[in-house]
Amino acid sequence: MPLHCAKGFQSVSEKSQVCGRQTCKRKNRGKSLSMGEIKPFLRQVAEICKDRILDRNSRVCLVFPSRRSTVFFRQYLSEIMDKPFFSPELITINELFGKISDLRVADRITLLQRLYACYSEIVPEPESLDSFVFWGDMLVSDFNDVDKYMVDARSLFMNVSDLNALKDDFSYLTEKQREAIKGFWGHYFGNGVSVSDGVRKNFSSNWRILFPLYERFRALLGKEGIAYDGMLYRQVAEKLRAGSLEPLEGYGTVVFIGLNALNECEKVLLKHFMDEGRADFYWDFCGSMLRDEKNAASLFMKENIKDFPSRYVLDDSDVTAPCIQAVSVPSAVGEAKYAGEILSSLGDGIGRETAVVLPDSSLLAPLLSAIPQNVSSINVTMGCPMGGSALYSFMRSLKELHLHSRRLPSGKMKFYHRNVIDLLHHRYLCSQPGVQDTIKTIFSCNMVYVEPELPGTSPLLKTVFRVVIDDFESTENTGQLADYCKDVLWELGVSAPSIDREFIKKYLSAVVKIADMRLPVRPATWFRLTDTLVAGATVPFKGEPLSGIQIMGPLETRALDFKNVIITSMNEGLFPSNKNDSSFIPFVLRKGFGLPTYEYEDAIWAYYFYRLISRAEKVFLISDTRVEGLKGGGESRYVKQIEYLYSDKAVFSRKNVSFFSGPGMAPQSGQVVKTPEISSLMEKIFFEDRTPFSYSSLNDYVTCPLKFYYAHVAREIPEEELVDDVDYSSFGRWYHLAMQTLYGPWVGREMTRQCIEKMISDRDALSAVVDESFSKITQNTEIRGANLINREIILRLVEKTLEADAGFAPLKIAGLERWLTAPFSLDDGRHVMLGGFIDRLDICDGRLRIIDYKTGAVDLKYKDVSEVFDKGRQKRPGIILQLFIYRYLLEHAGQSMAMGYPMAGVIYSLKEIFRSSPQEFCFTDGDYSSMRKGTASLIEEILDPAVPFTEGPSAKCEYCDFASICKKTEV
Repeated sequence: MPLHCAKGFQSVSEKSQVCGRQTCKRKNRGKSLSMGEIKPFLRQVAEICKDRILDRNSRVCLVFPSRRSTVFFRQYLSEIMDKPFFSPELITINELFGKISDLRVADRITLLQRLYACYSEIVPEPESLDSFVFWGDMLVSDFNDVDKYMVDARSLFMNVSDLNALKDDFSYLTEKQREAIKGFWGHYFGNGVSVSDGVRKNFSSNWRILFPLYERFRALLGKEGIAYDGMLYRQVAEKLRAGSLEPLEGYGTVVFIGLNALNECEKVLLKHFMDEGRADFYWDFCGSMLRDEKNAASLFMKENIKDFPSRYVLDDSDVTAPCIQAVSVPSAVGEAKYAGEILSSLGDGIGRETAVVLPDSSLLAPLLSAIPQNVSSINVTMGCPMGGSALYSFMRSLKELHLHSRRLPSGKMKFYHRNVIDLLHHRYLCSQPGVQDTIKTIFSCNMVYVEPELPGTSPLLKTVFRVVIDDFESTENTGQLADYCKDVLWELGVSAPSIDREFIKKYLSAVVKIADMRLPVRPATWFRLTDTLVAGATVPFKGEPLSGIQIMGPLETRALDFKNVIITSMNEGLFPSNKNDSSFIPFVLRKGFGLPTYEYEDAIWAYYFYRLISRAEKVFLISDTRVEGLKGGGESRYVKQIEYLYSDKAVFSRKNVSFFSGPGMAPQSGQVVKTPEISSLMEKIFFEDRTPFSYSSLNDYVTCPLKFYYAHVAREIPEEELVDDVDYSSFGRWYHLAMQTLYGPWVGREMTRQCIEKMISDRDALSAVVDESFSKITQNTEIRGANLINREIILRLVEKTLEADAGFAPLKIAGLERWLTAPFSLDDGRHVMLGGFIDRLDICDGRLRIIDYKTGAVDLKYKDVSEVFDKGRQKRPGIILQLFIYRYLLEHAGQSMAMGYPMAGVIYSLKEIFRSSPQEFCFTDGDYSSMRKGTASLIEEILDPAVPFTEGPSAKCEYCDFASICKKTEV
C-alpha cells in the first residue's frame, strides 16, 4: 500500500466574502483547507476516519460514488494526518461489485449480438439484425433495470389475458404490483377501451417472448463469463442473500461515503456489511434546501439515513447561505466566454476551490479558449469527449456522404453536393490542394450530385471520396466499410495534431472491433453501431488532478465541494437532463414494480445540483436565452426554484449579458456613417468605374439603405447556397430562359397568331425547351422530386404566355434580355449611369412594348409619384421606378432604341396570367418628369456624405442576405 506523509500546518485567518448584498462569513478551520475556509464533506469524513476508524482497524475499505471523489479524499486525508500511515483502500461502488463478481461487463455491441442470437432461437421468423438493433438496445436497458432493482422478471413480463387470474395465481405479489398490472393490462383487455385487435395481438405477442428471452440471454452470457451491469449486480446480491459469498473478508471496516440513490442490489450489499457489524455510512445532505422534504433532491434522504445510519455525526451547522447569481447569455459559446470573465473576476491564485461544471460537453473547447491569464493551471476531469471532437464530426459527415450517395440513370454512383461541401469545408480537408476550386465549381455549375473524382487528387481526398456502397440494402458490404474507414483514419493520422491522433486511435479500435464481429447488417446500421461504440469515448488530459480550477461534468461533482461554482447550460434538457431512455416497460408497471421512472431521474439530478451548491460561497448559474438553436429548453427549473422558493436560503441576483459584433457599424446605432473612406469608395464605384444604378439597387436603397450599403458599396458576398429543388429565384430564371429560347429565333421577325398557335400545339417541343432550360439553370439533366411539379408549372406558364401573346399578334420581337446603360444627370451637375436588363421588347399595334415578366403579383396603381420613393410605405409601387428606368434607357441608350415608336410598359404577372391579361402602363408627361426628379433626388441622397445608411423601417430582415452582419449580431 502507498505510504503517505503528513503535510505541514498553516493557519487560516477569518475572512468574510462579500457577494451581492450580504456578507457570508466562515469560521476559522484551524488547519490548511484546500478550498479556502470551507470544510468540505469529504474533509469532514477524512477527519472522522483519522480520529475514529483508521487507528482502530488494521484494514479499511472506503467506497465512493466516483473515482474523482477518491482522489480528493486521499488529498484531504494526507493533509490532516500528523504521522505516516498506510492508506486505506479507496474504491467506487461499481468497482466493488466488479471486484466481488466473477463476471465481466461486456460492451454494448457484444450484448446486442448475443441478445439477437437468443431472439432468433425463440422467434420462428425473426426480424433482421438491422431491424432488431433499435429495440434490442431498449431490451438490454430494461433487463439492466430489472436486475439492478431485483424485480421478479416472470411476474413483470407475464402476459395477463384474464385479469381474474391475478386473484388465484399471483397472490404472492404485493397489492401495489397487482394494481399496476391491472391498471396496465386492463387498458388492453378491459371493457369499453378502444384498442384495435391488431394492436392487442402485436403487443401481446412481443410481450410474450420477453421473459423467455430474458432467461435465455442471461444463461448465454453466464456461460461466457460476461454480463451487463445489472446482471453482475444481481449475481452479487443473490449470492449475498444466499450466504454463499463473503466479500472483502480481509477488511475490518467498510465505509460507504457520499452515495445517494441506491438500487436494490446496492441495498443488499450495504445491509450485508451492516449486519456483519463492519459497515459505516456517511450521507451528504447538507443545507436547508437539500433537506426540504418538498424538494425532489431529498427523495432518498430519509430512507438512506433510516436504513443505514452513520456512527458519527457530521457537523454542518456553520454553513451559511450561498450567494447565487443567475446569468442570462444569448449564446452557447457566449456562456463559455462569460465563464472565463467570471474566473478573471475571482482574482489571482484561484485553484481547486473553484469548479466549472459543463452539462453540455461541447462547450469544453470554447471554455478552454476563454480561460483568463490569472488562471495558472486547470484540471479537466471530464476528459475531451469524442462527441465534441473534430474527428467525430468528420466521420459523421463521412457517414452522411455515403448514405446519401445515389446511382444516377447513367449507372454511375455520385455524392450529394451538401455532404461533399460539408467535408471539403472541414478543417481536415479545407487546406488540401484544389479544394477551394472544387467548391467554386460545384456552386458555379450547380452540381446537385458530384462525381467522386472531382474533389481532388491528393491521397487523402482520393481516399475520402471513394465509392464503397453500391447497394444500401446489402449486408455484404460491412467488410468494405471497415477497410474504407481504416484507410481514411490512417490518412488522417499522417498529418493530424497529437490530440486528434488520440481520437483516431480510439475510433480505429472501434472499427476493428466491429469489423471482427462480421455483423450481417446494412451500411446504415453498421455506421450506427460504430457510433454507439465511439460516442462515449474520451481522451484524458494529462496533468496534476488536484492542481488548478476543476472543469468537470455534473456526474463528476458527486461528493465534492467547492468555494466557487460556475455552472453553464442551466437550461431544461441539459441541467436537468431530459435523457429519458425508451423502454418496453410502461410507466405504470415501472412504478408498480419499483423500477426507476422519470420522477426518479428528476430526484437524482436535483440532488446533484443542490448538493453541489450547498457548501459553496459563490455560485454562478449561466443559461442560454436564445429562442432558436438551443440544445435544451428554457431556463432550468432549479434557477426558478431558488429565486421563488428558496429566496430566504440564498442571496439571489440576476444579470443579463450580451456579446455583439457587426463589421462596419456601431451595433447599437443600426447605421453606417459615411466616413471619408466610404465616401471615397462610393466616388470610385459610381463615378470613376461608372457602375450603373439599376432598378434593383435603387429599390434596395428605398427598402433598406443598409442593404444597399452591404450589397452595392461594401459589396459583401452572400453565402452561396445550392438547392436541390428549384427555389424562388431559380424558378424565375427557368421561366425567363424558356421564353428566351422560344422567341430567340424570332428576333427581328414578325410572329403571326398562326405561328404562335402552332408553337402551343407542339407540347413535346415546348417540353423539350423547358427541360433544356432546366439543364442550363441547374447543370443537371435529371428532373426529379419537387422539380417535376415545378416543371409542369413552368410548362403551363409558358403555354399561357404564348396564349396571351397570340391575342396580341401579329407582333415583332425587337429584343430579348437586353442590357442597356445610359448617362443620367443630377441636379448638382454631376452625371451617373443608369442600367437595366429588359426581358423583352416587341412592336405591337404601332407601339414599342417594354415587357417585364414578374413571378409575383403586381399593382400598378398609385395616387402620387412620391409613393414610389416612400421608405416607410409597406406596399410601395416599386414597379413604377423600374418602368421609368426602362423607358429612360430606351430613349437615351446610344442610338435611341425607341425607334420613334410610342412606348408602353407591359407586365406579365405569372401569378395573374391564368386569370387576367397582362397589365399595360403608360406614363403621363407630368408623372414621367416627376419620376425623373425623384430618381435624381434619390441618387443624390445616396451620394450625400451627411446622410448615413440606416435600417429600413419597412425592410423584411428575415429574408435579407445580410441580416447576420447588419443587425445586432449576438455571438
